[in-house]
Amino acid sequence: MDCGIDRENNRAFDIVATRDKWFASIRVKTKSSKSFQWSAKPDGTIFLDIKRKRDFCILVDMPTRLEEAPTYYIVSTAVLDKWLRDDFQMWVNTLGTRGQAHATENRRRIICVDDDLERIGHGNRLRLEPYRGVWQSLE
Repeated sequence: MDCGIDRENNRAFDIVATRDKWFASIRVKTKSSKSFQWSAKPDGTIFLDIKRKRDFCILVDMPTRLEEAPTYYIVSTAVLDKWLRDDFQMWVNTLGTRGQAHATENRRRIICVDDDLERIGHGNRLRLEPYRGVWQSLE
């Protein structure tokens, strides 16, 4: 089956899952602290080679206690890319705590899984909830 992805040498995806004529391109990101973090490329691109269909990020929220199970969020890469770009643009357009402008060349992109709705890049627990454990979205 040809899914249009070089499965041998692909830097964009961690996993290409296939079954019969079905496939999904999957990027995996884990966190064990307060936030998921990405580094944007110099041109601002966050994800390489975003596909229109069947392109997902699986965000794995690792618990601090070993006896607890991780939480998985299965999010379309296009949706996650838009969140990160929008949050960054909002951050750039907002003055810092000392009244300084934020650096547009900053390459760090963050999604904090918490309930702090006052800070940019935070308060994402509610936004991620519809994506929690929805493995069926990969089909």
